[in-house]
Amino acid sequence: MKVGKKMQSRIEEFCKDSSELLQSIHVRCGEVGSESNNGQSKKGRKKRTKKK
Repeated sequence: MKVGKKMQSRIEEFCKDSSELLQSIHVRCGEVGSESNNGQSKKGRKKRTKKK
């Protein structure tokens, strides 16, 4: 029972940490992705048209 409780608490802590990490990564990727994609698409099109 003692080991089970310890493992349970560790698993719960890990789940909390992992969920927070996933959320932070998701938010960061979303922010960076939207910014970079918008910038790249606009800049990329301009560069491509200039090259052609």
